[in-house]
Amino acid sequence: LIRNELEALTTWLDAGGDPNAEHEENEWHPIEYAVQWDRPELVKLLLARGATVTENAWDIATHMPSVRDLIRAACPKKPKRGRK
Repeated sequence: LIRNELEALTTWLDAGGDPNAEHEENEWHPIEYAVQWDRPELVKLLLARGATVTENAWDIATHMPSVRDLIRAACPKKPKRGRK
């Protein structure tokens, strides 16, 4: 996954990329990166493709106004232990 690249993310997902995949080193999910990078277009795409809101993404979104409403709309209550 290339940071800040909507086209690259779309291509990866179209090729069968898992929107809920965990990074091998830190166990982060694509939604967490998209929220951390404050990229609403990536968050929208991931949610549309089946990404679940993790507890970490929910927490990070608290400090990211441009993605907070998207995350809260997809998951109104804070998820427990990683997934909604």
